[in-house]
Amino acid sequence: AHFEKLCQTHLESKFVKIDAEKSPYLVEKLGIILMPTIVLIKDGKTEHAIHGFDEFGGTDDFTTSDVAYVLASHNVLNFETDRSEEISQRSTRAGLNSVRLATIRSGGQYDHASDDELYDD
Repeated sequence: AHFEKLCQTHLESKFVKIDAEKSPYLVEKLGIILMPTIVLIKDGKTEHAIHGFDEFGGTDDFTTSDVAYVLASHNVLNFETDRSEEISQRSTRAGLNSVRLATIRSGGQYDHASDDELYDD
């Protein structure tokens, strides 16, 4: 429902939904490893992939504005409202790691390799 709402109001972006079971070629090429996965493509290149709900606060209880905020933080949608506090509070309640959320707020690229440094015993 979130993307149906966003596609009507954010004409600067294109939204495409695929059936992963019927599209194994795209699943492999886009690196879809779990559901849900949102692949963000800009200028024909994969910019980022959102796997699961971590970037939305770690639960499936998020708003359309939260989705718009996260997409805008990756520069694939225009959205001005700061939703970082709401998402951060939800992630705290869900017990989520705050490193990813800090990356979202800063607009930086998330480096999966840095996870190894966090858990290096």
